[in-house]
Amino acid sequence: MLMKRIIWSSGFPGKHRISFIPYFKSTLFAGMMVMLFAGIITGSFCGASADEALMKKMNVIFLTDYHVRSSNNAADVFIASFACSFIFLLTLLICGLSLWGFIPSAAVPFIKGYGYGLSVGYLYSIYGFRGIIYNILIILPGAFICCAVLCAACCESLTHSLRMLLSYRRSPVSDDPRTRIKQFLLSMLWLLFLSLFAAAADVLFSVLFSRFFDF
Repeated sequence: MLMKRIIWSSGFPGKHRISFIPYFKSTLFAGMMVMLFAGIITGSFCGASADEALMKKMNVIFLTDYHVRSSNNAADVFIASFACSFIFLLTLLICGLSLWGFIPSAAVPFIKGYGYGLSVGYLYSIYGFRGIIYNILIILPGAFICCAVLCAACCESLTHSLRMLLSYRRSPVSDDPRTRIKQFLLSMLWLLFLSLFAAAADVLFSVLFSRFFDF
């Protein structure tokens, strides 16, 4: 019964939509945002004691190496940013197509927030107020879009995984499985497209403001 309530109270309509508004009306989306902020807070405390070697190792997943953002090569920034989003979205796609995938997918926002928090905590511990300004001007705009897209993808993944599980247990979920999978794939493809805007924002704000910081 708990899983049914999560599915039917998630706020998502039964048909595919090209809109972000349904997510903001969803209590499930709000829960994912709470997990995200919990990860940011935890990562900020851990980042305060991190070193540059660790930040470079985490860069593939979280784009924590600020030297990449400060480079003059816009293509490198775009590719690195989009690759980070793609890794998380691919993980959520796989989880959404698994019966028990709702369990790891619920933890993804915390992990993503932890990575962003590492950058915040590390830059503040090394550069103080300048590190905070760097985060606000260069990292935050793209991270805001990326995190919103990721939380929406978590909602899609968790909801679809639970629907599959309920269908497998012969619960009264009456929609066609093929239609449901098609809607899920279309939603994830749309969110992948939106992640391009996050990468573009990283490039734009890096080009505009990185020259004012000499780290």
